[in-house]
Amino acid sequence: MLAAINPTQLHSNSICFSPRTDNNVVRGTYFYRCLYSQESIMTSGVFIAIPLRNTTVNTTGKGFISFNIGENAEAVQAICNIEKTLLNRLDLISTVRVESLGVAARSGVIRNIVYSGQHQLGPSAIIVIRVSGVWEDDIGHGLVYRFIVPSHPL
Repeated sequence: MLAAINPTQLHSNSICFSPRTDNNVVRGTYFYRCLYSQESIMTSGVFIAIPLRNTTVNTTGKGFISFNIGENAEAVQAICNIEKTLLNRLDLISTVRVESLGVAARSGVIRNIVYSGQHQLGPSAIIVIRVSGVWEDDIGHGLVYRFIVPSHPL
């Protein structure tokens, strides 16, 4: 089961980060695990459902979803706000902020998706952004995220 909130339910005071650890994926970097806590549940990572209209899915290679930026301006803005909210909460001022999630949203192409292909995406789809934490190196920091297409309609 995947418990996802909508962007308006993301509250800054519910976001916590673990102490900095060595990143197991990229050598020479650090990782802060993101935790999200509400009254009745705590999750490792933040799962946020984003509705998109007129999507096209390409599942070759790592796969991607493309969409019209103009038709999805509200979703694009929500994704950018999510990134700002999470990075502001950790507040790493010693390195440059890398806002790759917002760049992906503003490009109209979302890469690195998890898509089982069990159902077809119609003219409108819901994708889930899973933010697992924040990476940091000597120069910058940014979100560690993945896009998920749920295996059944939400």
